[in-house]
Parts: sequence; structure tokens; C-alpha cells
Amino acid sequence: MYVDFHTDAGFLGPAFHVRTTAARSVTFNWTVSWNMAIHQGVGISAGGSWGKITLFANLLDNTTGSWVLGGLHPSNRIYVVAYPTPRGGAGSGNHSYSLKVSANLTSGDPYLFYTGFGTLADANCAPCFSMGKGQYALGTVDVGSPGHGAWLNWIRVR
Repeated sequence: MYVDFHTDAGFLGPAFHVRTTAARSVTFNWTVSWNMAIHQGVGISAGGSWGKITLFANLLDNTTGSWVLGGLHPSNRIYVVAYPTPRGGAGSGNHSYSLKVSANLTSGDPYLFYTGFGTLADANCAPCFSMGKGQYALGTVDVGSPGHGAWLNWIRVR
């Protein structure tokens, strides 16, 4: 049995303009507070349950309708935390993270900021049915309970 639960949440805006056409860098600073637990029953082989939290950023050129980094979900994701360990584990954290987008921006074009975070929890228990009772796989990622969350602190264009 394999269960994959993935969420992405982000926001688009506000709009901004640059005065001169030039290479720019846009930095997005986040704080993420999280709990994660990855567990497997005795005898479950490696490559079982795991979880991760990612952050992503992009810009939308509102004149052309195109994404500056080539797609809604760009490849510049950074991993806040990942537990891909075969035997699982648990942990928590509260840290700040920065993502940087570098691109040539055109004077006069309106751009929209786009940033967000994603969570992924996988539970893989393929041998559970053949191994009998007591076998399980569990992956949980918590960024939504009281005291935990993901906050965008600031955005800077240079």
C-alpha cells in the first residue's frame, strides 16, 4: 500500500514595476515552524515513508502572461526539511529561509510576486499485507497546528 499526500499553497501579488531594464534579483524571506514524524513497523524495508517541506518562488510578467522562471512551479525549490531515512524519525524546527530569483526584468512591464510552500508526506507499506498484523507506515508533516506555520517575512528587489 502506498499513500502520497502533497499540498502546495502560495500567493500571487502584489504588482511591481522596474524603472530600467536590467538583471535583477528578488529575495523572498520565510520563517517556517514545523513538526514531522516518519515511522515504519518492524521489518519494513528501506525506501518506506518519508516527508518534506519545500519553499518556492517565481515572478509573473503580467504583460506577456509568462512565468519568469519558465513555469508555475519552478525548479528553484529549496528543501526546508526532509526525512527520507529508511527507519524514519521525528523532529521539529523553527528557522528562517531565503529564496532568490535572478532574471532580466523589462522596464514598464508589471510583474507579480509568486511564492509559497509545499508539504509532502509519503506512507509506503508494500510488504504490510504479506507480513501480517502490526505492520504500518506513517508519514506526517505539521505546519498548521497552533504554534506552527509558514510566514513570509519580506520580499526585496535589487
